[in-house]
Amino acid sequence: MLGSKATPQVKLLASELESVVNAYAPKQKVLLYVTDNVANIVKSTGLLGIKQHPCLASTLNLTTAQDAIKGTEGLQELKEKVCRIVTLTKHNIVAKDKFEEFQKAMANEKPKALIQEVSKRWNSCYEMLAHLYEQKAAVHLLLAEYSNEELSERS
Repeated sequence: MLGSKATPQVKLLASELESVVNAYAPKQKVLLYVTDNVANIVKSTGLLGIKQHPCLASTLNLTTAQDAIKGTEGLQELKEKVCRIVTLTKHNIVAKDKFEEFQKAMANEKPKALIQEVSKRWNSCYEMLAHLYEQKAAVHLLLAEYSNEELSERS
């Protein structure tokens, strides 16, 4: 029943959606799925042969968040700088190790990785900024190790 070209994740999502539908209503009574616009969800509903309609609230939230960032002076620049810092800790093993070392020295807790923004998730920019703020002392120490040129080159 599930298409052979679909990824395993898409097939699993389609299978789970089908299970939910079968548990609550006969499949022939389901006219469409209302979902966010994530590609895997859209593809999985397509595998089931049921129409998918994008959720208006999800679309508005995403659009509003992106417009708010672009429309707020300095916020886009801040977001780009934070993305470069997060990228540094994700792609440079030396920087990642130093960041973890600084976190341990600051709080005696298990180090937490910084979170990268995901453009399809309307609140991920906020979460990225909030997490960076929570780790600001360790971030300051990390930035003292790297110049602006090094940050720009590594992103």
